[in-house]
Amino acid sequence: MPRRSIFTLALADIIAIPGDPLSQIEQFGKVHFVMKGGEVFRRETL
Repeated sequence: MPRRSIFTLALADIIAIPGDPLSQIEQFGKVHFVMKGGEVFRRETL
């Protein structure tokens, strides 16, 4: 699988989860934070 990168001036929506969601789909239920439009939304505040 190719690696992806995040770089300056790129627009990206990011989710931070533990583990490898491709081999353990249940990891998607353990989101630590979401970044949307440069703003971080933490699980505790959602």
